[in-house]
Amino acid sequence: MKLAPGAEVTWHCTVTREMIARYAQASGDANPIHQDDEAARKAGLPGVVAHGLWTLGVMAEGLRAWVGSSHQVVEIFGRFSHPVRPGDTLTFSLRVVGEERRPDLPLPLWRVEGDATNQEGQRVLTKAGALLKGGAR
Repeated sequence: MKLAPGAEVTWHCTVTREMIARYAQASGDANPIHQDDEAARKAGLPGVVAHGLWTLGVMAEGLRAWVGSSHQVVEIFGRFSHPVRPGDTLTFSLRVVGEERRPDLPLPLWRVEGDATNQEGQRVLTKAGALLKGGAR
């Protein structure tokens, strides 16, 4: 895929308890706020919440599906700004904002930025994005 400034992609993901449980198992994060409503409430949360890195992982997966194998992710970033709960439908939006040069890499990188919101319009992932290398220019 050829990227260009202004290119955009949007996709949706509905969060399930199974997704959260599978991520907890795969990551080794046994914190009960991700699996037990009572424990989450005792911690001041409204109930079970997804791992922040799970949300970032969904963004990374969508980014990979969009750009394909012609680009490699050099860096990925984001700020977790609101809890993600089972039943939430997240909308991820990314756009290519331009090229960036780094002294440690010979080729310019594509800078992609965006965010994710839940069904109520609350931003759950902010200041998110990635730096990509590769692909035709």
